[in-house]
Amino acid sequence: MVFGQVVIGPPGSGKTTYCNGMSQFLNLIGRKVAVVNLDPANDALPYECAVNIEDLVKLEDVMAEHSLGPNGGLVYCMDYLEKNIDWLESKLKPLIKAFNLDFYTDVQDLSYLQHHLDQDPRSAKYRKLTKELCEVIESYGLVNFTTLDIQDKESVGNLVKLIDKSNGYIFAGIEESAVEFSKIAVGPVDWDYYRVAAVQEKYMKDDEDLDLGNNKD
Repeated sequence: MVFGQVVIGPPGSGKTTYCNGMSQFLNLIGRKVAVVNLDPANDALPYECAVNIEDLVKLEDVMAEHSLGPNGGLVYCMDYLEKNIDWLESKLKPLIKAFNLDFYTDVQDLSYLQHHLDQDPRSAKYRKLTKELCEVIESYGLVNFTTLDIQDKESVGNLVKLIDKSNGYIFAGIEESAVEFSKIAVGPVDWDYYRVAAVQEKYMKDDEDLDLGNNKD
């Protein structure tokens, strides 16, 4: 999932300074950051933008071409952006992480995954096989995945719990009662959060420690 901040304010209020500092901070703690500039009057940015409206329209050019003042020029630029919103969407699309981690662990909407795989020329000869496998998995719920950090005992322990439930180990030693079996089989999986969040947080922490160590050098 992609999250964002919308930074607005009058000229000179510190928008550029804020975006510059915030993007540096987020990079230091291991987050991917993309700055999008939608201010057609800001032509002296101290940082590189992933998307810059000036590639589409510039306030200075609009004022000169249409004999407009700054306010009228800004209104024109915003109207021009609205009419060319496809341009903005095409620029933003490559910046989105196509899938969240839980997409892979919970096997959600495989037709969406299949579409992305079909775009890769390396998998062209496997398209039919991929389609058939996706249909089997979605129809019968045969597959599920989990995350694993083999060097983290908590992560390995959570995996063992899942395996024990999958292969029937947790049923060993209980009385042959349909009620008892069903209670365990449909019981809540209390480690679902750790399948995704704990591993993500651990690696984010590792990345942060690595970045801080590099900065000290």
